[in-house]
Amino acid sequence: MILSLAFIGTESVITSSVGVREGVFLEQLLREDNLKFPYTINPSITSILDRFIPLDNIEKKQKSKLKIASKLYAKLQIDIKDEQRYESELLWAVKLSSIGKTLTIYKSHQHAFYIAMQELNYSFTHEQMLLISLLLRMHGKELLNKPLFQSFEPLLPQKKTLLWLSFIYTLTVFLHEASNSANIEFTYHNKTLLITSDRPLYLAKEKIKALEKPVPFAIIIEDESKVPKNKELGI
Repeated sequence: MILSLAFIGTESVITSSVGVREGVFLEQLLREDNLKFPYTINPSITSILDRFIPLDNIEKKQKSKLKIASKLYAKLQIDIKDEQRYESELLWAVKLSSIGKTLTIYKSHQHAFYIAMQELNYSFTHEQMLLISLLLRMHGKELLNKPLFQSFEPLLPQKKTLLWLSFIYTLTVFLHEASNSANIEFTYHNKTLLITSDRPLYLAKEKIKALEKPVPFAIIIEDESKVPKNKELGI
């Protein structure tokens, strides 16, 4: 292959994964949009969500999950210092975080990884595809899958950055699964991450306590149960 490219004097070849039929369809579909999908629509993401997203993962829950990740990424910039360069990839991963559970809850993070590696084929670079897929591969026991990282290291962010992104992704998933649409806020000061919630985070606390961190710092959770007084009294 390399000799063939050298012979015709080129360094790369672009091929299509679809055929003439799809081209004719898309040409008609997008003829009033300058033959481009709207900025807010990515066919790969839409296709994955249509096929693999759990039925209970409605749009409102998605927005809540994305908001948690964005807030965390912004607050932790004091230590990350990457100007939120990978926010798009982080949010795509968060949006896809439940896709593996559609197949089975067992090793769902591995299923999500394989789905993303095969399906993120529209408008994503190889670097973006790998980063999103590796974040989906995380499941709380570790922030980095060393064999995968070593295999794809040249195409991935620096190890320090990847650890932070993995931490934010995993913490977001933990909080979202346990929060029941709570209003969650963050502050990060003097190596202490304070998480406040207007609803209990019982299920998240033990998982967060065992969660690996990119650097040493404390995590404090302040939550509350806003139960009406008449319910407290059993009236």
